[in-house]
Amino acid sequence: MCDPGPVGLWSLEALLAGRPYAEVAAEQPEPVALFHGGQRFVLPLSTALRDQLASVRGWRASRVARGWARTDEVRAERLTRADTHKLLYRLHLCASTAANSDSRLYLWVDVDERALF
Repeated sequence: MCDPGPVGLWSLEALLAGRPYAEVAAEQPEPVALFHGGQRFVLPLSTALRDQLASVRGWRASRVARGWARTDEVRAERLTRADTHKLLYRLHLCASTAANSDSRLYLWVDVDERALF
């Protein structure tokens, strides 16, 4: 399982949009659902990220995946460049399906208790 988490996906959105990470992160909405005292929550992903993922292909996908693989969030998950390419492709397929039906994408976040201490 590959898990770059919300920060990793915001980094990806910044790369896809060619915008600064701080700008993208500042626009992120609040969780739509909280569980277990906020240890688990659901974040809506932006429609801009969905549409950018749905349209990324070919050489641009390879270039974005390489850049994403160099981010701290992805490296912290010990994802290889090949893992990052596969994950981007899977996200592309998911986003394409969502865009075709005008659906939203959501991210389930489960904060590991060990990370809190």
